[in-house]
Amino acid sequence: MRLIKKPKFVRTDVTNVPGLKTKWRKPRGQQNKIRLHRRGKNKMPKIGFSNSNSLKFKIEKLNPHIIKNLKDLISLKKDQDIAVLSKSLGNKKRIEIIKKSIELDMKVANFKDLKLYLADLEKDLESRKEKKKAKQQEKSKTEETKKEPAKEEETKKEEKTEEEVKDKQEQDKKQVLEGK
Repeated sequence: MRLIKKPKFVRTDVTNVPGLKTKWRKPRGQQNKIRLHRRGKNKMPKIGFSNSNSLKFKIEKLNPHIIKNLKDLISLKKDQDIAVLSKSLGNKKRIEIIKKSIELDMKVANFKDLKLYLADLEKDLESRKEKKKAKQQEKSKTEETKKEPAKEEETKKEEKTEEEVKDKQEQDKKQVLEGK
């Protein structure tokens, strides 16, 4: 089966009218040249431009499979399937899956150079970990500084309470002596 080369189907007057998007819209005008299939004008989509059923929905003539975990990747056949990493994957899982795909020599449709992407991911993950550690250290320092004045206040209160207890004892002694 051969892959049919399709023309670009663009909207009428997309080159002449600023602000129009290139997305295809069916021409409906009575004298529209594209609708009338005039020679030299853009082509309209037809059923004849479609590929054969054996090539539809394929990437590089391989069946795409969405990968969400390592089990999905291991179940693929190297010569028949191509991996497409799920959008919802986190960085840690993504790193594991990419390492395994490099090990199994599987093709991944999302990225051209897996090793370069893996290096970028790992670098990003390390920098995020360092930022998190720095933030935690700052937080712990601020907590310690908050606790130190509180400890000083507690020691002052304890000293005051000890002095107050001694004063009370002396007053009690005086009252007892005076009372006799």
